[in-house]
Amino acid sequence: MAVDDIAIQRRDGDVVLATHGRGIYVIDDITPLRALTAELLEKDVAMLPSRPSPLAIQSGEQRSEGDANFSAGNVDETASITYYLKKRHIVGDSRVEIYDSAGKLISTLTAGKRRGINRVAWPMRMRAPRMPGGNSIIFGGGAFFGPRMPEGTYTVKLVKGKETYSSSVQLIADPRTNYSADDRGLQQKTVRRLYGMVEDFAFLTARVLDLRNQAEKKQLAALAGKLDAMHKTLVATREGGWLSGEEQLRERLGMLYGAVNTYDGRPTDSQIAEMENLQKLLDQKVAAFDAIVKQASKSQIVPLAREDWEKTSGGA
Repeated sequence: MAVDDIAIQRRDGDVVLATHGRGIYVIDDITPLRALTAELLEKDVAMLPSRPSPLAIQSGEQRSEGDANFSAGNVDETASITYYLKKRHIVGDSRVEIYDSAGKLISTLTAGKRRGINRVAWPMRMRAPRMPGGNSIIFGGGAFFGPRMPEGTYTVKLVKGKETYSSSVQLIADPRTNYSADDRGLQQKTVRRLYGMVEDFAFLTARVLDLRNQAEKKQLAALAGKLDAMHKTLVATREGGWLSGEEQLRERLGMLYGAVNTYDGRPTDSQIAEMENLQKLLDQKVAAFDAIVKQASKSQIVPLAREDWEKTSGGA
């Protein structure tokens, strides 16, 4: 298709191409192209810079329209990791690793292997928390994806066979945000704690079900009944699904985590108070389960260990 005009969007450093068919194409962030010198082109591998990646204010909409409607969609909430390969990578390991300021590995991504410039998109989030199933809906999509990574500079490592190449990527606040740094910091602290609570709850639920199944196989009816009754206090189990209005610990914890996770500003006082209430309730449930395990210690059943659960449930 013929291109009638090319312009550089100077604020963001994008290249915009206008076609004869009145179409618009955008090449996002030409920072890597500007850094690609003749000297770098002679190297087997060259890590290239990218512009700082804003943690865009989260938004969404739901609507119904007729046909022939066009929408370009939202900008991806990802940071770009860019590098140049003189030759296509064929043999050996190839991956991208992201490390925080403390040197902790936080993400591993599949590396691009083609000759030339490769871009790898990093979602800038932790993995989604594990959430047990239940007969009710957790309203709010924020419960099903991980917390954002905080602002700062992260180390990037491209592992290519036996060689490792390093660069960095910077995450910044959305320039449009009016939340203070303190408010964003409290949100990060709160959502990370809730994330840990969801994970701890998922592990507890898995232990209850695993022990109940063991008790049923050994025909320990009283023990199985006790564990089944406990499970019903953890997740919604009534018939009718979400129409029943049942809320147990799963539903309350999931909705609170989802609400805090989708708002970058300061959590409300009531949200923080609810978090403390749910922490106490979670601690009580863990203590109750431990008491059941102690009572059943002579029944030759073994409670699920955290390490084994991590391996089988997709944990880090």
